[in-house]
Amino acid sequence: MTGIHFEEICRRVKHITKKYASEDPAELCRSMDIQIVFKDMGSHETAIKAMMVKFCRIRCIVVNSQLSETVRRFIIAHELGHAVLHADGADEFTERIAFDHSSHMELEANIFASELLIPGENSLIEQMKTTGYTIFQLAAEHMVPYELMAYKLMLMKRNGYDVPDIPHEADSCFLKKIFR
Repeated sequence: MTGIHFEEICRRVKHITKKYASEDPAELCRSMDIQIVFKDMGSHETAIKAMMVKFCRIRCIVVNSQLSETVRRFIIAHELGHAVLHADGADEFTERIAFDHSSHMELEANIFASELLIPGENSLIEQMKTTGYTIFQLAAEHMVPYELMAYKLMLMKRNGYDVPDIPHEADSCFLKKIFR
């Protein structure tokens, strides 16, 4: 993988959550002077979910106001990932409209969101042992899409944790298809 290594993404998530004493994506944005604006961009499946805009050193995440609170939370986490991981390479005006999994930047933003929204490895392992939950049940319990849980478990497996196999690869276009 080119771009930022998975370990670096995890390190950056830990750094900002410690620095700002929060794991809430919207609160982190406020603490980091990233504006969040809600705008009606339609309610159909192909509607824009969010975009990251940077203009004259002002960063803003524009979120479709038609999204549910649960969806907004991980969309903001994803866009925050772009702000944290890709700020150096951003043009004065940058839009993140299409969530294209083939793009390393999109994969990195998804990894960032999974690290931010899903608890630490030890507590997740303990939860899996005590509940016997499937990956789908874990995702529902943590109010994240299956794909973000799959990314988290993939990272854990890379780091030597004994986690269940992922039943199927994460849908590369999952953010495009979400609308609830």
